[in-house]
Amino acid sequence: MGIKILPITSGDIPQLTPVTEAAFRDDPFHSSGFPDDMTPAQYSEYQAWRTVLLTRRLAQSNARYFKAVDEESQRIVGFAGWHAPTEELASERWPGAPDWLVGMKENAELFRSMREKVLGSRKDVWFLQAMAVHPEFQGKGIAAQLMTVGNQLIDQDRSECYLEATPKATPLYAKNRFVVKMTVPVLDGAYTLSAMLRPAKELPE
Repeated sequence: MGIKILPITSGDIPQLTPVTEAAFRDDPFHSSGFPDDMTPAQYSEYQAWRTVLLTRRLAQSNARYFKAVDEESQRIVGFAGWHAPTEELASERWPGAPDWLVGMKENAELFRSMREKVLGSRKDVWFLQAMAVHPEFQGKGIAAQLMTVGNQLIDQDRSECYLEATPKATPLYAKNRFVVKMTVPVLDGAYTLSAMLRPAKELPE
């Protein structure tokens, strides 16, 4: 199996949401963002909103998004997105989310609080916004390949990088020099989110 890592284009957006949904289908925290009784109409509204959200993110001048493409099928099997430091901090994690996504809005507020506690008002840090690999292709080093591309950009910039991690992803990030700065128990203590920070690459002496 050959995998190519390439920049994401706007034409790739329809393939990204299905990858995210599959990657996090069994993740209880991700599931907590959605109502148990979501209707087909609401699901369609959610997908339309995600398309708009991803389109806006990709259009940002500081966005650095990459896809992992299976060379045989030309299918996008994973992707990751970083945002370089900018003078403007996003006020919301998921702006424009439908009002009925109450759980997702609560989770977004939790992420905002975690970032604020770790970084304060700093604007000089990279942010790993998204990382997802389809379950059929997990365990094949694809996430590591995506991380390598992002790490190179961050190291060239001599900057730090911040992210929030699920329990499953924390070991991957630790291998890439991310350090846990705080943990937050959620779902009645059954699940732990981690805020992690990767130190800037040191200048050679």
